[in-house]
Amino acid sequence: MDTEGYWWYAPATLMYVYFIKAKDFTGLALVTFYALIFISITAITSIVGLTIFPGAVRQMISNSSDVGMDLVYGKMGIAGYGYFAGITLI
Repeated sequence: MDTEGYWWYAPATLMYVYFIKAKDFTGLALVTFYALIFISITAITSIVGLTIFPGAVRQMISNSSDVGMDLVYGKMGIAGYGYFAGITLI
């Protein structure tokens, strides 16, 4: 099993286990609240950015996209494919 792409699960899992073991539900609620705020902000900026430049989706998921264009889209507020693929787990 290739676990190279799953290293980012560890911090979230450790934080969740800590809050549950410590019975710090207020802290867990606060972290969850801020996470949802950041997810909402990124979703809104992505929608606005994709409204302005709808071709960004095709360029970002194709293998021919430049690294430079990915940076430009990031500065426009458009989240990458990995971001939206990760959000589906929520």
